[in-house]
Amino acid sequence: MHRELVGGAQAQYLRVPLADGTLVATPDVPPDDLVPSFLSASDVLGTGWFAERIIAMSRHEQRQKLALDFGATDLVTERGDEGVARVKELTGGLGAHSVIEAVGTQQSMTQAIGSTRPGGYVGYVGVSHGVALDGQELFYSHVHLHGGPAPVREYLPQLIDLIWNRHIDPGKVFDLQLPLDGPPLLNDPRQPLDDRVQLGRGRESAVGAAVIAAEPGHAERVRDSTGSMPDQQ
Repeated sequence: MHRELVGGAQAQYLRVPLADGTLVATPDVPPDDLVPSFLSASDVLGTGWFAERIIAMSRHEQRQKLALDFGATDLVTERGDEGVARVKELTGGLGAHSVIEAVGTQQSMTQAIGSTRPGGYVGYVGVSHGVALDGQELFYSHVHLHGGPAPVREYLPQLIDLIWNRHIDPGKVFDLQLPLDGPPLLNDPRQPLDDRVQLGRGRESAVGAAVIAAEPGHAERVRDSTGSMPDQQ
């Protein structure tokens, strides 16, 4: 398989290699209210498009509500060993079959591995930073650990159809809109996110989500972590 990483995707114009095989066109120019949902389809929607039971781990009230709207069946607010214990309590003492690690911190990775049952799978889709794993602990956990970009292109035709026909509304994950011509602090990626959000909203905001522990029912794609369950499924 040939692939080429593309940077600079926040620019006004972008050259996309192999575009005839990677880009998927919408049926027409989408109305403004569907644009956020199509933006989410390019990444987060396709990453989480699976699972029948979803245990969402979050302490952020707004994100908890969003997770429930999108099909989460359980919420876990505990962290560390307490969070692992709670997931095992919800799964008959075994842990989840499949866990998504979507943050990339040491705590979230350790918690994800600990929340997975022996023989289960951890997919880390967050870009890891400062994460160190104990080889012996990983060896005896009997957990499969896989990372890398999700094959979103495989799902795009179906996801675009579901969004276009308004069966799902994953664009709700975007809960803040900021002007491109705002103050320098607002758009400076070197500044802490909370500082920028506070400036944009006029109040502090926390960004949540740690681990999504999924209990698949024959891995049917009937729910997802960023969209409602389609009416026809």
